[in-house]
Amino acid sequence: MKDFSNSGSKKKKGFSTSRSGSIKNEEFSTFDSKQRIGNELINFIDKLSKLNKKMYKWETVKEKKGIYEDYQVQIDGIQDLLLEYIHTSTTETLFYEQVNNVLFGMIENLIEKIPEIPGDNKILFQEEPYVSFMNDFNQVKSEIYQMAPALEWLPYIDNYDVFKEEREEREKNGEIDIEVKNPRQEVKKLLNEQSRAQLYEGAQEEGKEDTTARKAFALYLEKRMKEVEQIDTKPRPTIKMKDLLLEEGLILYKEAINEERRSRAFRDAVFLKSTQEYDGPKWKKKLILWVGGPSSSGKTYAAKQAVKKMSRNMEIKTDVNDQVIEGENYVVSVDGGIEREVSQMRQLVLQVALSKGYKGIKDLHKNTKLKTKEYVKAAALMQEDLGIVIPETFAESVTKEALNDFLKQNEILYYHKNENMTQAFAEVTCEPNNEKRKAFKIAVWHMGSSRAWLDETKSFTAKDIKINNRKIGCESKIYDWKGFKIGKHASKTARDFIKGINPDGFYIRITNDLMFVNKKNGIWEECGFDDTPELKISRRDFETWQQLFNQDDTTPDLKEWYKSLEDNNGLAPILIEMTRNNSMEIDIDPTTFEQDDLEDNELHLPNDEEQPKKQNTKRKRLLMSEDSQKSSNITIEIIPNTGQSQKKSNNFSNKDKKMKN
Repeated sequence: MKDFSNSGSKKKKGFSTSRSGSIKNEEFSTFDSKQRIGNELINFIDKLSKLNKKMYKWETVKEKKGIYEDYQVQIDGIQDLLLEYIHTSTTETLFYEQVNNVLFGMIENLIEKIPEIPGDNKILFQEEPYVSFMNDFNQVKSEIYQMAPALEWLPYIDNYDVFKEEREEREKNGEIDIEVKNPRQEVKKLLNEQSRAQLYEGAQEEGKEDTTARKAFALYLEKRMKEVEQIDTKPRPTIKMKDLLLEEGLILYKEAINEERRSRAFRDAVFLKSTQEYDGPKWKKKLILWVGGPSSSGKTYAAKQAVKKMSRNMEIKTDVNDQVIEGENYVVSVDGGIEREVSQMRQLVLQVALSKGYKGIKDLHKNTKLKTKEYVKAAALMQEDLGIVIPETFAESVTKEALNDFLKQNEILYYHKNENMTQAFAEVTCEPNNEKRKAFKIAVWHMGSSRAWLDETKSFTAKDIKINNRKIGCESKIYDWKGFKIGKHASKTARDFIKGINPDGFYIRITNDLMFVNKKNGIWEECGFDDTPELKISRRDFETWQQLFNQDDTTPDLKEWYKSLEDNNGLAPILIEMTRNNSMEIDIDPTTFEQDDLEDNELHLPNDEEQPKKQNTKRKRLLMSEDSQKSSNITIEIIPNTGQSQKKSNNFSNKDKKMKN
């Protein structure tokens, strides 16, 4: 901190009485926020000054009075600097950064140097002035952030605090986090130069990353926070981007997203958040694990469990002396949900909508094109010692044109033919009987809805808005309930294809027995499509509780019982089984693809706006038939910067070129 007592200032030691009070309106020529922030800081500095003047009067030793005089010079110097920033900062962004990056630190430093209270006057204070003033200053900062939230956002734009959750978990467990990790260095530990080139393909030049568009949007978003009306409608509605931001704001948002997706720091953050460490010993080959299943069926969670299961069956790497090589294994998840969660711009605009009383933004996903997972995938493919897990519905391929219809098949074939890769298929499905199939659809519907929209029982205010909030509780990506049948069929087709080309490969089945329940007339019951869930629980746990509750009157209510099990790690474990493809005997829904067992009239959606536009119902094949496999001659290549496969040559029969409806 600058020591004003030795700064060559022309001020005389002593105390001026003309400095107290708020800043006058005429001292401001531009932004009202400067006046409001300035007054908050001046009032706080004035309190500090008044205490110092009291201590000066209390001090009876003349030689010690100089301590308080010097301290006052520092107080006055900070006030002068604040006024200078107000008058000279040319933009609101610059003023915010000066306050946050300079003044806040100087004031905290000043508080730490509060002189000792003279003599017996300490009895007048309930706590040390340092503690009292630091608490007060934290409150002042909080109030300032409420007045001008962008003041808190701007300094952290492009700083994703990647290890925040890891740090918080360690602190929760009483561990001291000594190591300060640098995201760029952590990426370099996992990716070689060639792999990093794939990750940063098309990104901003290193050392010249631009944040102009993101800062401009953050300031505009702060302005809209003051303009958009607060609502208190139940159930909460959604809002459209144009209604929240207006045309000007939507343009600024898209520019900010385009800038963010080209940020190296953003790609570092997405890559690191996509990478999971698994215990050794080291695997000999690269793991490629597909995780199929309908959208919102729990593939992301299931993927982690499937990798753990698969890790016990991977070939182990040995050295020249045939000794096992110990070490961790790293697996990268190619999951679009991670980039949505990491994006500062996407999360900020969503949080603002939630704070205004909406449950989410209807067209947020449509207006946010991050497209970062493909760069993550390309980098992981290039790096030979990184495994890859791919949560995939395969549903998109069903609606592609004829030539693109074989895209995933070519990728699967490429991995199969690579001797340095071990490819496996995991699938999220339901228990094989008709009653539970319907329950699975209901559960998937509610999981998709809860992922998309803020829970009606939860509140979200402006105080909850954080620049790196990755645990908002919803993501405003509408669950496409029409795609349930498509996703289930497409995953089955992919599974059967992998089984056909690699009978000795591994198949992992994850049975999702989650259900949603609510209390009706004092009785806990399973939710239907149009019910509001109160609790998500596995069917095994629910049935266990029902049995206990019916047998023993002292059994707690379901929520209390569930919480007790959750706190003590007593909940039923995930249902997961693994087998060889050639011994697979899985009871799968036998209904044909054209027989849609999820009829429109079976759903009573709470709001028409949540229903996606009707899709083209023309069904196309995801993969080639067995006959067409034999009659085709395919050579494929993985393009590193997209991770996509392309056909170098093919010789499909005319029969195979026709599409089946």
